[in-house]
Amino acid sequence: VYTQSANIVPTGNVPCINITADNVTFDGNGKWIVNSSFNNRGIYAANRLNITVKNVNVTVNRTNINGKGIEFYWVNNSRIDNSTVNSNWFGIYLYELSNNIISNITANNNNFYGIILQSSNNNNLTSITANNNSNDGVYIYLSSNNNQLSNIIANNNYDTGIFLSESNNNNLTNITANSNIWYGIYLSSSSNNNFINGSINASNQNAINLETLPNSDNIFNNISITNTNISYYD
Repeated sequence: VYTQSANIVPTGNVPCINITADNVTFDGNGKWIVNSSFNNRGIYAANRLNITVKNVNVTVNRTNINGKGIEFYWVNNSRIDNSTVNSNWFGIYLYELSNNIISNITANNNNFYGIILQSSNNNNLTSITANNNSNDGVYIYLSSNNNQLSNIIANNNYDTGIFLSESNNNNLTNITANSNIWYGIYLSSSSNNNFINGSINASNQNAINLETLPNSDNIFNNISITNTNISYYD
């Protein structure tokens, strides 16, 4: 277990915290990794197993594509818990992962996505807040299948609260997607996804948008839609 004992102001051109071994726990201990001009990852792990990152607060450069709060790349059977990743380019970037738990995350005010899950399967994301991001709150993309998402709050994002693209067989429960500039929920080329229990309020365009075939056999059950221009568009 590695425990952060003081705030860190990262410099240079490599990740601030680079996890290079399996079976490692990094405990941020509520301290900060913060430098709004740092053009790299706050915390990075690649090709690893059984990693835990917890209790971290990360803010790096929100105007540079490398400014990722936390990036997991080909990381399996691992966790990110109880962490805040605000005002980055991406809050959390998850790429080609499986069997991970991402819980109790705040990912606000990022310049692109709060959380992006790309080409990743069989992960569990729970108690996620992704508000006020300049693109989507939560973006599930490119064959990210069989994931479980619960207790998701994605409000006031400049584009969409929750966006699924080319991703199938995901379950999303207890969703709040309010006051997003474009859409509450957007599905593109995604099928057999379940949306159970939620509210979509005050989307400027559509509450739910289904675009680009095929979008088939998606289930929306007990979703409340209010104060929205168009409730549903296919």
